[in-house]
Amino acid sequence: MYKLIYFIVISTTLCSLFNLSGCKLFEPLPTDAQLNAIYLSHQKELAELVTMLGQDKRVIAITYTFYDKYGAPSRSKGNFTFTDARWAQYLRLMQEIGCESINRRTRRGTIYFTIGSNGSVISSTSKGFAYSQAILSPIVKSLDISALFDKAQKSGRMEEAFVQINQEWYLFGNAY
Repeated sequence: MYKLIYFIVISTTLCSLFNLSGCKLFEPLPTDAQLNAIYLSHQKELAELVTMLGQDKRVIAITYTFYDKYGAPSRSKGNFTFTDARWAQYLRLMQEIGCESINRRTRRGTIYFTIGSNGSVISSTSKGFAYSQAILSPIVKSLDISALFDKAQKSGRMEEAFVQINQEWYLFGNAY
């Protein structure tokens, strides 16, 4: 009985700590329909971010607290390559869209706009938008995150899938 109570207290405490630290272990990801609605209402902002990233070619990752560029430490460590106005413009657009982070993957030149994510360092899932001038695959009809997560657990590597919105825009889901 004491072991059960101890387990419940420890579990509750750990979950509270994760939630206070911003870790979203149990928060549901946006549905495909929710992502489509965000895309339709924020196409202008997404296009502006793609244009900005085209101008800032060395930037590979942006979150609300830092950005990384090829061969340089992050903004949070004092390497300021953006003006304050440019940084504020990125943050404003991300906030309008509800974007958690932006990541550029150099292998395909794909830009990922993460709208929802959950998990931990060990395993996580995320969904959002992908912009690519190259055709992405695999294309699926719906982003079933549980199937991607199961596949990732079996393969031991990140798995991702895409739902094509138009020629260069996709919904993405990934899990590892």
